[in-house]
Amino acid sequence: MTKAMPLPSALLNVGGARVHLREPSKKDAAEWARLRRAGRAHLEPWEPQITEQWDTAYQPRRWKRIVRAQREARKAGTALPMVIDVDGRFAGEATIGGIVRGANQSAWLGYWIGHEYTGSGIGSAAVALAVDIAFDSVRVQRLEATVKPDNLASLAVLRRAGFLEEGRLRNYLRIGGARRDHLLFAALDSERVMPVVKDLVISGRAAYAK
Repeated sequence: MTKAMPLPSALLNVGGARVHLREPSKKDAAEWARLRRAGRAHLEPWEPQITEQWDTAYQPRRWKRIVRAQREARKAGTALPMVIDVDGRFAGEATIGGIVRGANQSAWLGYWIGHEYTGSGIGSAAVALAVDIAFDSVRVQRLEATVKPDNLASLAVLRRAGFLEEGRLRNYLRIGGARRDHLLFAALDSERVMPVVKDLVISGRAAYAK
């Protein structure tokens, strides 16, 4: 499975920044912790509620355990965890998870970027890269994503990447002390006219980096 899912990804230029997806490293611990802790106000409204204090949950030592678990999942073929790398720095994560073979050939996509990268087009580039990896390297046929209805930025990113809304998941996740509805989106390889990254480049929102 690892050989069938190569990383890093293609390298894109987004507003002068060099963006690609790569394998997580234990060396990312400090920047992961910094972005998670500094970006609480940006991240917490959209993410599943955790039982620990935020700063406790996102200590650098926790990342090292996460990386070990991610490597096991990749080895088992159930997930492909990736780091969003911007100019050689950790900027967030994109994960192709819940990989199911057999008749399903499906997976889900989850992602987040640090607060200092929002509005830069980097999220759209990362999702485009991840979708192409899901279809071309992981070789699933269907890729799902869920999002809160009021997360307008993420809704726009998914739609630009070819995801279509399929329905509403009622009381889907506990966020901010209450169960929250989410919208279910999906992208199909059979409906992809061209690679999502190529479409992003043609639109002028990114360029291939040399």
